[in-house]
Amino acid sequence: MTMASIDQYLEEKTPKGYTLKILVKKGSFLVFDRSGATVYGDPSGMKVLHRIPVIAFLGSSFTVRNRKINDFTLCKVSKGKIVVPFYISGDRDMRYLLVDTIEPVDMMPVRIIFISSISMIAREVEGGAKPDVIMVDKEFNDNDLVVLKNRIPTARVFLADEVIKAGISSQREIRSFEEPDNERAVDVLDSVNLNVMSNNPVFLARVHLRQLDLSKVKQLLLDFDMSPSDAGFILTFIDSMLKKMAEDPLLATQESKLVELQEDFSFYTAILNKKRDEVTRIINDIQDSRKFSSFMTLIAKARSMCISQNDMLEITEYENILLEKKEIIENRNV
Repeated sequence: MTMASIDQYLEEKTPKGYTLKILVKKGSFLVFDRSGATVYGDPSGMKVLHRIPVIAFLGSSFTVRNRKINDFTLCKVSKGKIVVPFYISGDRDMRYLLVDTIEPVDMMPVRIIFISSISMIAREVEGGAKPDVIMVDKEFNDNDLVVLKNRIPTARVFLADEVIKAGISSQREIRSFEEPDNERAVDVLDSVNLNVMSNNPVFLARVHLRQLDLSKVKQLLLDFDMSPSDAGFILTFIDSMLKKMAEDPLLATQESKLVELQEDFSFYTAILNKKRDEVTRIINDIQDSRKFSSFMTLIAKARSMCISQNDMLEITEYENILLEKKEIIENRNV
């Protein structure tokens, strides 16, 4: 293959004779066949530009070995799939990510980005690099995946350790729930998470609290980029239920879970409202080491919503305070 670089575009010829002209600044490319005729980018033959997909590798252990041209990686296309070979640190065997495509070519450019943390996703999106596909390392947990799907709901998400080495067809995509088309909502509430059937977290919280489905109330903190006012409203509902325990024996049986919810929403609301003294007080009041995991997850969620460097620094300070408190309690228990 030969490659010629021009100010406006990069040119590459594929093994089957297609000519690709990559428009560097537009994130797209043109395709010409052996005779020089244009190959269109849609089945109806209306678009001459072909979009360059963005694939993100989330984690610190990935290596992609395909040939690069400028900021783009050339990937083989076979049987309607873009083939992206990659390695995971500590494993000598190559793995393959397969991405669906309608492109008729045998090779095409892909933009591959490497992201070390969930918080960096927001910055990549704001910078214009919205991933179509995200390969996630095993270091990230289920809560991270929820935040990820909430941040970029259109992205296809795959787990690296579930992309097998020899038979690629078994790679598993992490999907969000889809709203049923033909069934009434009341018929599916037992089998489908209601959190995905409304965009109003306050409404959902009231439904879940009435049903004493308290785990789903906590999940709202991860499923939504909740505003301070919405989080505050939900906190008032929880406070009200705690006050009614003396007159409601059923509520009394849920006291520990309601107190835990109160702590989580108080902590999260204080972070969103930038009440540093309140955040610090809540952390200093921790007596149970089990709270650290929950609070760390909420800090990670808040970090994913940061839109400025100052906000990011403030969240990092809270994380450091929490880690210091964790160390104090662990040393006390030794």
